[in-house]
Amino acid sequence: MTSNTPSMSPEAQVQATPPPLSSSNGPGRRPWLEPAVVVAVIGLAVTILGLLLSIVFGIYGMNAHIDALGADLSARMDTLSTRIDDLSTRMDALGSDLSARMDTLSARMDALGSDLSARMDTLSARMDALGSDLSARIDKVYQLLLPKQL
Repeated sequence: MTSNTPSMSPEAQVQATPPPLSSSNGPGRRPWLEPAVVVAVIGLAVTILGLLLSIVFGIYGMNAHIDALGADLSARMDTLSTRIDDLSTRMDALGSDLSARMDTLSARMDALGSDLSARMDTLSARMDALGSDLSARIDKVYQLLLPKQL
């Protein structure tokens, strides 16, 4: 064999691999654990944690806001219910007052109708009496003006 050809022995192949560059690349070192990868993983973890915390605090804030709106809505509904009850009471009182006034008006109209009917009857009787008296007087006037027949 020539000196230029590599030998086939396993010892020669082991020597062909380059020696380690530093002592940090010793056995048990993982090549993916480089400082840039570690910083990127830590940054990613912090970002994810920040997003999760943002979501949690956002949900908590929305819940607090919803609770506040619910309390405000409940207070407004109670106020509205009180006002509706007050309006209902006032409408009942107004209805009772209106009913009483309508009954009074109806009674007064009935009394006025009776009085008017009585007065109309009296007027009719007086007109009838006046008509008969006038008729009697006209008959007397005709008898006086007519020549006497013998």
